[in-house]
Amino acid sequence: MWYVLQTMTGKKRELVHYIEEIVPKELYTDCFVAYYERVWRKQQESVVHVERLFPGYVFIVSDTPKELYLCLKKVPAMSKMIADGNFDFLSIEEEEEAFFREYAEKPAYCPAFLCGAGWKGADFSAYADL
Repeated sequence: MWYVLQTMTGKKRELVHYIEEIVPKELYTDCFVAYYERVWRKQQESVVHVERLFPGYVFIVSDTPKELYLCLKKVPAMSKMIADGNFDFLSIEEEEEAFFREYAEKPAYCPAFLCGAGWKGADFSAYADL
């Protein structure tokens, strides 16, 4: 299931880095930041501008959210894992996950949608300061 982590705006890449360094890989399958590309026409030329899709939020994929949460408490850039009033960690809805997966698989529409260690082996280092 996909879960949403909240952090301070501008700390998303730092949070992903800390998770990759601190959290055991067996507790999650992927951790990523969502970006999108906007194409502008300026003086007869196309200009690609990359922007954050959800400022302040990081996605993490895990089958063990409670164990993951205990490890995330050690991560300095972590703010909180989205939960309900009963402290059950909320995953995004299956329909939302399917939508994002489908959208991310259409590079003609959004080649910079996801930035993380496991997505399509892409190098998103150029977006590190977003």
